[in-house]
Amino acid sequence: MADNSTMITTARKRLKTVIDAQTANRNDAILDLKMLLGGEEQWDEAARNSRNGRPILSINKLPKFLRAVTGDQRQNRPSIKVRPVDSKADPQIATIIEGHIRNIEYNSSAAYAYDNAFKIATSAGFPGYWRILTEYTDDDSFEQDIKIAPIRNPFSVYMDHSVVPYQGKEQYAFVVETITKERFKQLYPNVDTTSLAEQAKGDEESIWFDGEGIRVAEYFYLEPTTRMIYQLEDGSVVEETPKNKKAFITNGQQKVFMDANGQPLPVVKERKVKTNKVMWAKVCGGIEPLEGPQEWAGKYIPIIHVHPEEIIIEGKTHWKGLIRDARDPQRLYNYVASANIEAVALSPKAPFMVGSRQIEGHEKQWAQAHLHPYPYLIFNDENGNTTAPQRSRPVETQPGLMVTMQQANQDFEDTIGIFRAGLGAPSNEKSGIAIKERKESSDVGTYEYHDNLNRAINWSYKVLIDLIPRIYDTERGLRLMNPDDTEAFAHINKETIIDGQKVIINDITQGKYDIVATLGPAYATQRQEAQQILSEVLTSIAQVAPQAVPIIMPRLFKLMDYPEAADIAKELEAMFGKDKDQGPNPQQQAMMQLQMEKMVEDIIKVKTESIKNLALAEAAEVGHNMQEYQTELDALKLEKEWSNPQPSPGQPQPQGL
Repeated sequence: MADNSTMITTARKRLKTVIDAQTANRNDAILDLKMLLGGEEQWDEAARNSRNGRPILSINKLPKFLRAVTGDQRQNRPSIKVRPVDSKADPQIATIIEGHIRNIEYNSSAAYAYDNAFKIATSAGFPGYWRILTEYTDDDSFEQDIKIAPIRNPFSVYMDHSVVPYQGKEQYAFVVETITKERFKQLYPNVDTTSLAEQAKGDEESIWFDGEGIRVAEYFYLEPTTRMIYQLEDGSVVEETPKNKKAFITNGQQKVFMDANGQPLPVVKERKVKTNKVMWAKVCGGIEPLEGPQEWAGKYIPIIHVHPEEIIIEGKTHWKGLIRDARDPQRLYNYVASANIEAVALSPKAPFMVGSRQIEGHEKQWAQAHLHPYPYLIFNDENGNTTAPQRSRPVETQPGLMVTMQQANQDFEDTIGIFRAGLGAPSNEKSGIAIKERKESSDVGTYEYHDNLNRAINWSYKVLIDLIPRIYDTERGLRLMNPDDTEAFAHINKETIIDGQKVIINDITQGKYDIVATLGPAYATQRQEAQQILSEVLTSIAQVAPQAVPIIMPRLFKLMDYPEAADIAKELEAMFGKDKDQGPNPQQQAMMQLQMEKMVEDIIKVKTESIKNLALAEAAEVGHNMQEYQTELDALKLEKEWSNPQPSPGQPQPQGL
């Protein structure tokens, strides 16, 4: 009771602390999402009220910039590589773990979790989250599987972000949900809901009760603990756990560890390590937890976040994303577009300027002149007044509005860092190299978001590497996924007897492993590129080095996707097998070497000539662009002279207004 009371008190304080620290960032993130959504949310209240019935347009230009970044991210999926670290680790086990992690991602639809978190961090300038959890395989089993689950609402997570990310140093995290009182009573029938509000004091009451339901939070936190580790005579290090505690015995003055075969291994060193364990509980506004606390299987809090752009000023952390600096260009564009359409709408409604007697007796016809295409309009020309009524000068579209709209368009690119070529739109660049460089400059401008996703996925893999040996610690079969989406199966932790000794095959509970994740094109894209390269190489090499054809042809067909391609590859390997086993004689090897050197020399010559031609094309393009720029400049000068004519000598100067 006392321990739970302390835990609840600490949880409440921590939740209030993180809410106070993140309020400004959360408000900014919500405003960014509203700007991205479009509509009247892109107008602040004062500007919207000042329009007073006049047009309020929202030409939402923000989504196309966001889609350029998220689309690029979806084309570059993470690839995983598990590596053994210590002497107990096995490369074969590393391959099994690697394939199993891919299978976890496949079964969990982890791509959606990654995409959702990345989109939040990029658009809202707020951390996007996913979580790692465990579930029983079915209702009549004690085996568990690991899942990766998205957290669709990032504002439901309150996490300790006061430490350096992706190092496992976060002290706590809350995942909050609001449930109705009826649902709460179904889940926790022994908890008195009427007393909960009385137990939540002060500002905390608004945290736990919103008038419609009750907030319930999953609470992960680190709890200090100690553990004993022992170095054995064979150099291995063993941690004392509840499962192996009975294996440590004292034989006289010597402490020994009994291995799986019942052989005693003397302990040569022991050390007490101060560390932390991850605890989990489900709490609400009451003074007792709804569930738990209990120890989580892993040593890291299983909440993964994709960090947005971060700036720390005077000890205060500010988060921002792609939309933040584009708010004002979007507001400016909307205002100018509204003013422009208002001016255009008023143009055909310019009134007639008439004398009081000119339309006397014909008022009805003149009142309907803007509604009916009368062939003529009658006016009174009495007293020799033959001047017909004239429309007043119509409202003209102001050139300044169009210039401002163009400037707002440029401001989008400058503040976001994505230019027209990066969006696939035509731009001043003409050659392929210039377009590619412009596209790459856009990619570099937004690479921070991709890099943060890569770091988050790397950390997610490290959490999985720590968790897998703890969950999959019994004999069982695993489905593995290969990089090309083919499947394999492996049995792990299988006990067998070899030469009278008990041996565990594919023991994934032993050894340490490290992991590397890189973002790049999907396997299908890499396969298509490899197929294209091999096709070009085969075409070039067939004439100069025909001996290489049997090596390349089967590999080329393996990369093709059409039916029976794999069968053709096998038949080619069988057909070329004898010649490949015999190999070329020394004279043939020397001839192949000369042919290869000649081919490389020709390729270099062609590449050099191609680069030279591209350089000349670039130079010509620069000259053409300069000529276009000078032509546009001359046209602007001429337009200015026409719009602001200078008075001729002797003509009176215009008076100021």
